[in-house]
Formats: sequence, structure tokens, C-alpha cells
Amino acid sequence: MGKNEPSFELMKPFKITGIWWFPGRPENKIGGELSFCHEDGLQLTLFNVPSNAHEGLPRREIILGLSSEAKEITLVNCRCYQGQTHHAIATSEFNSISTETYWIETLLHGICIESKDQVVFSKISIDFPLFFEWLNTKPFEVSFEDDMKKAIITINNSDILNINVNNEFSIRIPPGGGWKQDGLRQFVAYEHYHLVIQSSQDHDLEKILEVGSIMQNFLSLATGVPIYPVTVTAYRATEDHGREMEISVVYNLPRWAMNSRRVSASEMLFTRMDFKDEIDEVIKSWFKLESNLKMVYGALFSNVFNPNLYPENEFINIIQGLESYHRTKMNNLVEPRAVYREKKNRIHSALGSSMEEEWRWLEQRLNHANEPSLSLRLTEVFYAFKEFIPFLTDEKIKWLIDSAVEARNRMMHPEEGRSIALSGAELVLINLILKIMVKGILLFETNVRLTKIPIMIKRTKDYQNAKIIADRYML
Repeated sequence: MGKNEPSFELMKPFKITGIWWFPGRPENKIGGELSFCHEDGLQLTLFNVPSNAHEGLPRREIILGLSSEAKEITLVNCRCYQGQTHHAIATSEFNSISTETYWIETLLHGICIESKDQVVFSKISIDFPLFFEWLNTKPFEVSFEDDMKKAIITINNSDILNINVNNEFSIRIPPGGGWKQDGLRQFVAYEHYHLVIQSSQDHDLEKILEVGSIMQNFLSLATGVPIYPVTVTAYRATEDHGREMEISVVYNLPRWAMNSRRVSASEMLFTRMDFKDEIDEVIKSWFKLESNLKMVYGALFSNVFNPNLYPENEFINIIQGLESYHRTKMNNLVEPRAVYREKKNRIHSALGSSMEEEWRWLEQRLNHANEPSLSLRLTEVFYAFKEFIPFLTDEKIKWLIDSAVEARNRMMHPEEGRSIALSGAELVLINLILKIMVKGILLFETNVRLTKIPIMIKRTKDYQNAKIIADRYML
């Protein structure tokens, strides 16, 4: 990277000036500026565009460029949202300058790719915040010999993780320690870890990033804070065997994304060291969980990643997630089908043939009558995993479920003059407890031993805050 090249972190602004052209038309180069900031995303403004180029506000799959530092650039999925012609009068001549401004989905810095179907890779690496704290490992050890006259730095050179997460992808955390000379008399040892996602064949960039997103959610569950990538790098083989081309990848994160606050290993729900030799199986199970329990998974992370949600929206998300979990994993019938069918037949017989129209009306309303109520679903979930939240007595569980059901009904079926029947603090408390329960369930479904989950939950701030509020607002 040239000395004037920006660092491509996904939350740091930068600008790149250069020349740009459309695939197949390298002779028609246009000056312009690519800018990025977290609020507005990637935007390219082209200057001196031919007067008819912006008509119809075109979409372009690919725009190619060369930066002022002579670095190749590929812009993917470009949507022109503004085309303007600026007029100026100079002496006796009438001049006009046309500009186009594009919103860009993805930037690839370090390569020119002519078509979107060639934007494929078999390997990327992602830097995540709090990765070192979550790994909770030592990249190197220092020992002394000869009466402190000699220091020996031993660096770990083996992979920390190397897992085939499914039939297509593997993830790896390579050694994170190293050293460098700083001046004539000083050596500096350092640590830096990143996640490598690899496949035996090329895939669309979006598909590989989805694998990264699943690990992003895993780390967010572990740390208790939203985790977003810091940098993303894609790799391609070169003719120089053993050497790879590094391509910086930038894409637009949600506007509400923010840098993760610092969290120590002792505050996290879990770290890698909580699982030791079991970590491979836990992560494999997590990848299966993403598709098997999509609603429960989504209910938690839609709240974790969007700090702008109202407490009422958080509540509805979590309640729906728990209801979905019960439907998927627990008994979804109040009575056995045969018993319920027999009851319906007796009702039909009792009405008689003269009331067939009334029976058809009633039968439609009985279609879902054998499904558990929300109250019953929550009761079964909370008693199945009661040990996750030890301060919940039977009386407190009843208060929680009654309050949650009443609040859900009033939110989903509002009536004039009726509030949601919960104070602000009570709603915050219920949200905390429901969120703790969902986290515990996700750990349980990831094959974490049931006896370990309460220990993990107790050290989180969510649990500690919920216990403090519960002592004041619950029975």
C-alpha cells in the first residue's frame, strides 16, 4: 500500500482520486473521486461525463478505476442516483460540465475485474474487534536465562482453530504473534489475530461473507456487544507460486453500526477457553443452528445489532423468537391429534345436520385451537430451562409470563385507552430476562453442556442488571 493510500477499515472515512472507466471501454477514461464515510457509504462522483451518459440514471454492475497511487480498483453494483450538468459562460464560449454520482455496494482495492460473475474468491480474512479478548490466549511467552541477562521469546506458530464448518468452507485462526526490530537495541513482540475463511473452490464474495457473518453473530453472542468487521481482505493466487494477491474489500455496514465497546474476557458470556477441546464441535453446531432455528437466531441479533429499537420492538422480537423455538423444539399440541379430532367429531354430531353452516363457521375457528397458548409456551420454555436464571422463583416466573402475555396482547391488539400494562423499568426487566433465556437456549442448541450454561450466564452484565431490577419490581 502506498504511503498516501488510505487504510480500509469499514468505519473509517477515506477518499480516493483517480481515473475511471466502464468495462470494455478503457479508452474513455473519466476523472473522479471515490469517497467513503460510515453514514453515507461508498460514493463515486465522476466529472466531465459525456452529456448523454447520465440520462436514465443507469445502474452499472462494474466500474473500474486506477487511483492516483496507481492501484487498480473494482466497484461492484453501482447505482447512479444523481446526474447533473453544470453550465458556465467563459468569454464568448458556452461551457458545460456533466457529473454523475454513484452509490457503490462493494469496493475491491488492488484488482480490476471486468464482469460481476468474475467477482469470486476462495479465501478471505476478517479482522474482528475483541477477537484477542475472546480467544483469551497467549501469542508468545517470555522467559529469562543467565541471571536475567538473556530473554527468550517463544512465539506460538500453530493454528489456534482449524475447522471444516460445512461441506464447502473451513475457518482458521492462524498464529497471531510476531516480532520486529525497533531501533538498534530493541525488539517488539506483538499479537494480531484474524479469521480466515477458505474453500477448495471459488465462490461469490457475498457467499463467503455470509460465513463471516455467522461467525460475527457467534462473537456477538459471546461478547454481549455488537461485533462488526474492522477490515476484510480477499486473496487470489498469482503466477508467483506461494504468493497471494491481497485485495482490500470495503462494503457498507448498517448506519447504526458502531465500534464495539471494550469488554474483558471475564465479562463475556463465554470465551474460547471455556470450551477448550470442545470449541470445534461448538462452532460446527453454531453453523447448523443458523438455519435450523432462524427465527430464534434472528430475534436475538435483530436486537443486538440495532440499538435504535424501542423497548416495545425488542420485546416483540424476543417473544416471537421464543414462541418459534417452542413450535420447533417442543410439543406443539395441547392434546394428541386423535383425542382432539374425536372432540371435534362429537361437537359436529351434537350440532346435527341442520346446523352445517354453523359447523363450517366453527370448524374454521377450531383449526388452531389445539395449539398451545403463548402463556403455555412460555411456561414450558421457562421450566425446561429454569436453571439458566436461578433468581426466578415460581412466583416470579408466573409474574413474568402473565405480564409478558398481557403486554404482547395489548401491543398486538391495541384498544383505545389501554396501555401496555408495564412500566418502563418492568419492560426493560422483561426484555433482559427474555434475552438471557434466548442466549441460554442458543448455547444449549449449540451442544454446550447444560451444567455450564448457568455459570456462563451469571457473569454477564445482563444477568447482573436483571437480578438488581428484579429484586425491586418482581414479587
